[in-house]
Amino acid sequence: MREQARRAALVRAAERIAEWNIERGDDIQDRAMGEIHLATDAFRDAEGDLPAAGADPAFDALMRLRSDLDASPAAVSRACDRALEIAGVLGAEMPRAAPTRRSA
Repeated sequence: MREQARRAALVRAAERIAEWNIERGDDIQDRAMGEIHLATDAFRDAEGDLPAAGADPAFDALMRLRSDLDASPAAVSRACDRALEIAGVLGAEMPRAAPTRRSA
């Protein structure tokens, strides 16, 4: 059950950030960080600790998404895609940024 909640939190954050990334409003970083903070809480154990780096691929994907928020829209899109891939839902119906050169 805990794993399912973690995956759901990751999916929600990645999907919402991907949508906001397309709009790319002035407040994207504030909104995205709020969503990441909400998702992070799902990864806390009973003592309130977060997983160590490398211990949980889903948490690592969430942290990568957080670190890529300052990057280009294409980098944010890739981080969202990677998070959804790790969560096992890549290919779900969701907005996507324009294709980048990486797909060539």
